[in-house]
Amino acid sequence: FAVGAKDIEVYNKKGELVGKSMTKAPMIDFSVVSRNGVAALVGDQYIVSVAHNGGYNNVDFGAEGSNPDQHRFSYQIVKRNNYKPDNSHPYNGDYHMPRLHKFVTDAEPVEMTGDMRGNTYSDKEKYPERVRIGSGHHYWRYDDDDKHGDLSYSGAWLIGGNTHMQGWGNNGVVSLSGDVRHANDYGPMPIAGA
Repeated sequence: FAVGAKDIEVYNKKGELVGKSMTKAPMIDFSVVSRNGVAALVGDQYIVSVAHNGGYNNVDFGAEGSNPDQHRFSYQIVKRNNYKPDNSHPYNGDYHMPRLHKFVTDAEPVEMTGDMRGNTYSDKEKYPERVRIGSGHHYWRYDDDDKHGDLSYSGAWLIGGNTHMQGWGNNGVVSLSGDVRHANDYGPMPIAGA
C-alpha cells in the first residue's frame, strides 16, 4: 500500500481475505514520524512522544533509499520539555514535546488536535476512523489464537493503520483497548504501540 491508500485488503497466511483496513480514511503519510518511530513532528522545531521514551537524543526523517548521494540530517534534542501535570493542567504525565536544535526541513509537521477532551473522538458517527502511526512491539498470532511470537521490539519497523477501540477518555487522555490479534469496528488488523 501507499500513502493515501484506502480499502487495503488484509489476507491471512492461507491467502484468504480476512477484511479491509482503512475503509473510511486514507493511509497516513509516514513522513511526519521519525525514522525510528518514537516521535512525530508537530512544529517546525518540535516533536511529541511519550516521556518514557527518554533514551533517544536525536531524530531524523525520510525514507531509506539506495541513492548514494542521499544524506539524512540528524536533529538533536536540546530540551525534552517533559510535561508535569498540576492543578491547572491535569493531563497525563507520560508526555513530552522536545525542542530540536534546528528547524526541520525534511518533512512537514502534522497538525495537532485542538480539542484535548478525549471523549470527543469516541463518536464513531463523527469520527468513523482512528489512525495511528509509529513503532512498537511487533508480534504475530499463531493459528491456535492463544499465543503469539515476537518479531521485534520498538524501533525496528514503522507501522501505520487502524487502532484499537476507545475504552474511555478525559482531559488529554484517550484509553484504547482491544487485542491486536482480533478485528474490531475499525478493521481486521488493529495496531498499537508498546
